[in-house]
Amino acid sequence: MAASGRKPARVPDIRISVVMPVAPSRVFRALTSARAIEAWSGAPGRVAAQVGGRFSMWDGWNTGRVLARRAPTTLAYTWRKDSWAPATEDSVVRWTLTKVPEGTRVRLVHSRLPSTWEYRDHKGGWPRYFLKPMERWLKKQEGV
Repeated sequence: MAASGRKPARVPDIRISVVMPVAPSRVFRALTSARAIEAWSGAPGRVAAQVGGRFSMWDGWNTGRVLARRAPTTLAYTWRKDSWAPATEDSVVRWTLTKVPEGTRVRLVHSRLPSTWEYRDHKGGWPRYFLKPMERWLKKQEGV
């Protein structure tokens, strides 16, 4: 409980849905291939091929464990920033990729963030540092 005796406010989930003009398999590869991650993000990243394996982005700035991996539709992993206190619980990132006539509907849900500050930071960060650069790279790869 907070010092006032009230329960702290629940931090909402981040929910983002965009359509990318490529097949789900291409988006899944961009989310999971170390070579692709480095190409679109500009920094090393890794998503283990098996559930329970390691996840990292931006050369270890974000780390976690793979919770689900079902190509080409589903990916989930825990997510923590290297600046979070050791006692801070990991947050969870879930990706759902659905084929649509225009390409792929990409749904991202980021839950269990530890604070409203982290919510605001990540809410703006997902499009700016992750989704838009990945989409630009995918379009370039496809010649779109």
